[in-house]
Amino acid sequence: MKNFNNWVKSVLIKEHCKQGYNVLDLCSGKGGDLLKFNKASINHYVAADLAHNSVMDVINRYNSLQNITFSATFVSANCCKVRLADKLPPNLLFDLVNCQFALHYSFESEEYARGLLRNVSDRLKPGGHFIGTIPNANYLVKKIRSSNSLEFGNNLYKIQFFQKDNFTEPFGCRYLFSLKDAIDNCPEYLVHFPTLVKLAGEYDLELVMKDPFHSYIYQKSKPDNQENFRLLMKINALNEEGTISEEEWEALGIYLVFVFRKRLAPNQATVPPNAPLKKTTYTHDDIIVFPEASSQE
Repeated sequence: MKNFNNWVKSVLIKEHCKQGYNVLDLCSGKGGDLLKFNKASINHYVAADLAHNSVMDVINRYNSLQNITFSATFVSANCCKVRLADKLPPNLLFDLVNCQFALHYSFESEEYARGLLRNVSDRLKPGGHFIGTIPNANYLVKKIRSSNSLEFGNNLYKIQFFQKDNFTEPFGCRYLFSLKDAIDNCPEYLVHFPTLVKLAGEYDLELVMKDPFHSYIYQKSKPDNQENFRLLMKINALNEEGTISEEEWEALGIYLVFVFRKRLAPNQATVPPNAPLKKTTYTHDDIIVFPEASSQE
């Protein structure tokens, strides 16, 4: 399942990330997508995450990789509370913003959701894309309403709600998520997607695509799409029969992929290409630290 999630991210990034791009990786974790961006031959990478220890891990991973050619900036910040543009290099604009398996945490409140979307839009070039993955709220609500209890899942995952029917509020709809050998009762929040689209529009972001994992995987893994299909085989996401288990397939159904685009204003001038930046070696002292960042992973 982890390999399948990684494959989805790889395909999504490959479709929207081009050579020479500047990339903002919001809620970057430990930098699990570094190699994907290196394969795309990007120009500059910014990792921003609440957990200071995770940002340190990104630096360690970056420095340990032999063939990375892009430069980077590292930020320790709560991306829902602070304005990253206040401390980023003043002329740095992004062609792509990436946010994988994290945006739903911002739906704890409208304030947090707006804070995240503001950081997406602030330095994103007109025509640039915002891509990511989140739990599929419609799927989760259908599952809990059909359950005989306040939880559902299988041997791989469990989701526990606190109610079955009261999902009228667009923010703060909390549930607990557990994933075998990885996550234990982590608080998460439903993303009311029409609200996300509405709020994104206020930050000049228009929806391009929304697709549940099941549909996205089916479309992108067809044998006639040879590059994606070969990658699926290469990363050992399938079992010996060339499939995955029913439990894994059910767990993958939790998620969806999304793509937004920054609007172009009428008669807006094209932004010049990014000036090449030189790769260097970074230390933990290079991290830009905002107040309220956490030392925890």
